[in-house]
Amino acid sequence: MEGKSRIPGKLSPPRFPEPILHREHILDSLGIPPPTPVIFLCAGPGYGKSILLYQLAHSFGPFVWYTFERQDRDPRCFLRWLTLALEPFLPDTSLITEEPGLLSLLNALLGLTGPLLLVLDDCQVIFDSPTFDLIHRLLQHRPPRLFLALASRCLPDWDDLPQLQSRGDVRLLQAEELRFIPDEARNLAVDSYGMDISPVQLQALMARTEGWPIAVQLALRAALSLGNLEEALRHLEEPGGPLPAYLASEVLEAQPSQLREFLRDTSILGRLTPSLCNALLQITDAEEKLNRIYRENLFLYREGNGHPPSYHYHPLFAAFLQSLLRRDKARWQMLHSRAAQILEGQDDPAGLEQAIEHWLCAGEPSKAIPLIIRLAPSMLQSSRLNDLEGWIARIPEEGKERYPALLLFLAQVQIERGLMDAALATLHRAEENFRRQGDEAGLSRALRHRGTVFWREGEIQEAIASFSQALEHLPPEARRDRAALLNTLALAQAAVDLPAAKEALREARRIMAEEGDRFGLATVLTNLAGFILFRQGELDEALRALEKAAGIFQELDNRHFLAYCFGNTATILALKGEYERAGELARQMLNIGRELGLRNIEGRALDTLAFLELVSAPPNPDQALKYARECLRCALECENRGAEVDARLMLAFVHRWRGETVEAEREATQALTLSREMNNRWDIARSLLELAVVNLAAGNLQEARERLKESRRLLEAYQARFALTEVDFWLAATALAEENDEEAIACLKRALGVARQHGYDAIFLRERHHSLPLLALALAQGLELDYTVHLLRHIGTEATPYLLERLPSSDGNAQERIISLLGEIGDRRALAPLETLSGKGGKLASLAQGAAARIASRPPVPLRVYLLGPFAVLRGGEVITIWGSRKAEQMFKYLVAHRGEWLPREVLIELLWPESQPKAGEKSFYLALRQVRQALDPHLTRSTLEAYIASREGAYGFNPQVEMWVDAEEFECLCRRGRILEREKRPGAAAEAYRKAVSLYRGDFLAEDLYLEWAIPRRERLRNLYLEALEWLALHHFRRGEYRESIHYAELILEKDGCREDAHRLLMRCYARLGQRNRALRQYHLCRETVQRELDIEPMPETTVLYERIRSGEEV
Repeated sequence: MEGKSRIPGKLSPPRFPEPILHREHILDSLGIPPPTPVIFLCAGPGYGKSILLYQLAHSFGPFVWYTFERQDRDPRCFLRWLTLALEPFLPDTSLITEEPGLLSLLNALLGLTGPLLLVLDDCQVIFDSPTFDLIHRLLQHRPPRLFLALASRCLPDWDDLPQLQSRGDVRLLQAEELRFIPDEARNLAVDSYGMDISPVQLQALMARTEGWPIAVQLALRAALSLGNLEEALRHLEEPGGPLPAYLASEVLEAQPSQLREFLRDTSILGRLTPSLCNALLQITDAEEKLNRIYRENLFLYREGNGHPPSYHYHPLFAAFLQSLLRRDKARWQMLHSRAAQILEGQDDPAGLEQAIEHWLCAGEPSKAIPLIIRLAPSMLQSSRLNDLEGWIARIPEEGKERYPALLLFLAQVQIERGLMDAALATLHRAEENFRRQGDEAGLSRALRHRGTVFWREGEIQEAIASFSQALEHLPPEARRDRAALLNTLALAQAAVDLPAAKEALREARRIMAEEGDRFGLATVLTNLAGFILFRQGELDEALRALEKAAGIFQELDNRHFLAYCFGNTATILALKGEYERAGELARQMLNIGRELGLRNIEGRALDTLAFLELVSAPPNPDQALKYARECLRCALECENRGAEVDARLMLAFVHRWRGETVEAEREATQALTLSREMNNRWDIARSLLELAVVNLAAGNLQEARERLKESRRLLEAYQARFALTEVDFWLAATALAEENDEEAIACLKRALGVARQHGYDAIFLRERHHSLPLLALALAQGLELDYTVHLLRHIGTEATPYLLERLPSSDGNAQERIISLLGEIGDRRALAPLETLSGKGGKLASLAQGAAARIASRPPVPLRVYLLGPFAVLRGGEVITIWGSRKAEQMFKYLVAHRGEWLPREVLIELLWPESQPKAGEKSFYLALRQVRQALDPHLTRSTLEAYIASREGAYGFNPQVEMWVDAEEFECLCRRGRILEREKRPGAAAEAYRKAVSLYRGDFLAEDLYLEWAIPRRERLRNLYLEALEWLALHHFRRGEYRESIHYAELILEKDGCREDAHRLLMRCYARLGQRNRALRQYHLCRETVQRELDIEPMPETTVLYERIRSGEEV
């Protein structure tokens, strides 16, 4: 029994001290009456087993309570008392013999007329006794109407327990299921203790106690008296406190002295194995003791199913035991010292980390220092900043002075966190000590990191000076240090002297390759691609370098640097117009940043995603603005001024796209000011370029031209081909706005020539309201003719108004080129102007007549319709934004959703105007129909009236000649193809089909029209198809061992349906297999909170079982 207070008599439930929390979610999961006839609660002290039995009994109805005592180890005593308790419920007591036996009692129980619950509490008292065997037989031969609920601190060793569980005869609830969930802890605090507990406080309470009910209650009780939960948590395990007193009386005092000593002495180990415990305590029976402690639920948890087994203590129990051990300071230090020597001798990274802790606890930090220095580089690479900083903080100051390498590692942690002032102060101390010790290599590293601080702060010249000093102090034999130094030097040089930066990186690359330093080589390749090749416009070469670097980082499982590879690759792909691939990589980078808690990585990903939301069809300016604002928040939190420039430039771009020129100018001006403060010429040039484009949009043409020329002058020093082509493009646009065709032609000729040679199509395809007038001019002037025609063909019908505008003022040859291209594009808006030219006679009239005939004979311009997510329609490449009325837009959507059908007019009137009189409804119908036709073909004529929407005997639908792509139809087609390929046993092809389908699903079907009744069934069907495709992809990648890809698709499932426990379980498995056990456990708690909040239920048993397996360290 748990707790001291109890009514005398084993046949009565105990009295429980207030407050008592009703465990509703557990009782609801058990059911009343329970579908499982036997419920077995098995956990250590303080888990509220007796209270839960009491609540279960009172929810059940008729019950018999039995609390085991020592004399019940005699089965005759037990049966006498049990028979006495059961007699009132037995219809025929004559079946019971004078000396009760189990058989006679079972026969009597067969006569029960209704369900009866037998509660057996404190079963651990009778373990290893004949009575416990008798209980086992009672379970095996249980009468039909008898239900049992048992509670024990010890796990029974019945061989058939797994079989009983799998048959549904026994439901076993262990510590994990009996812990408080966050909602219970909150309710207990509010309702029972009158405490207002914040989410942060609740998280801290759950993290410290791991939901152990007695610890939660003691912490809340202490907080009530202290007035502060944080202080109560700090004092929870202090000697003389309530928790140690509880553990001493309920757990430790009941154990034999040898076992008490074993518990106390092994509490210093983070991971217990029989061999380690034997070596630590110089004994031979550790395995036997560990088995006993585990079976008796003394807060020892098993990790995995390996042999020999390994375990760990509950942290609060370990802390309690350690507090006892600390009383003997000599033994405390001796055991830690011995543990450190044992673990250090194993030469295992995890063991070395534990050895560091043991040396520090043993009061021998000097022996921990070499291990810290040995492990620090890998910890920095894997972003384990907290652990490294914590170790260094525990080293005395004289130790840091003697080993200034520790100060270097501390400075690197501070740099990663954006604490630049603190980093400079730490580096200054390191430099002084390295100079005093005559350590030139160490001094060089300190100067290198100081240069990194200056570079991060935008102090470019100071950074270069520090890097140069570092090179002077670097010993010739320190080749890897030289390569690392050149790698960081190049980052600063890239802002002012691109050729020098490129040469530094090439030398660093050569050294890293010769030294076999694959990580160093990958970082050099990443910087070479991102800071040199990209800026010089060598986009394809940059992509090749990044692909190689990403392969190395993936082999090394270095997610941190892999994210930067993804970011650079996504940026380049976006500039090349490969938006889908860019988006996939940017989202992977975002996931990594969030997973590692690195806001700088997250911000970089958001920058790219904001750009893609604008340039992808159809654009989504609202989402782009959200991404850009969050990107700026990331930069400001990290105090990264370079990232702040990037974020403000992206905000300027988004605002300009949205027509918000005042906001765009503000952000671009701030970016320029920051860049000038940092003297970063590259960022100055970029800021000037964006500010000039904003000026152009606002009509400030002179300012735009001056800033563009200044930007061009700066970029010429970098040989920045892509950026220079962008500047020439905007100079041409500015000159055209000034009606200076001569300058526009000169700049345009340069831009087209370079773009054609290097494949920079995206410069002309991105901002078409500026590029189309220029391309029309280029066509008229015959500039780079083949390439210009290629670009205009790609753009399609959007070019028609610009070509028609250029047509009258062009000479004969130019007119011929324009007319010919208009005929190819096939936009019916050109018919009227071409027919006018046809009547004028001559060669031009003949060309115009032929072009008009081709247009008239061609089917209507293709449509692209987006019904999944935000609604959008593209006619050619042109977005249709004006529909005339809401009813016209709804009519179009219905016609698209029923494409291939002929819909009677009456059906459409009933759908759209159900309450109108017949004549009014008919009038509204024809008005909306004309509005739809006008939206699809703004130059509607009698001859083209039915080009898109045709009629047939009073019914309406799309003209069969219309080429139309509908995302929802394509999505369904790809899903069908995926299922066919599955049946054909072609998983690779099926995965590709499903991936394409998933990429089309931007949101639910007609998500902006949630209350259109006709759309609801299809919305649900498509949503289910989407979830099925995601599930297949997630499982496909999981089976292939591609766990990160599986995580991506499982997370998409949960974005749509957070209660999908199969997706939560898959994420738990993926994280576990990636070695991220804590994240797997957190996923379970997220699942639990979600289903409780949304469905008011507990997680499914298989979810909880998986959690327990992961928690115990089993492979899943």
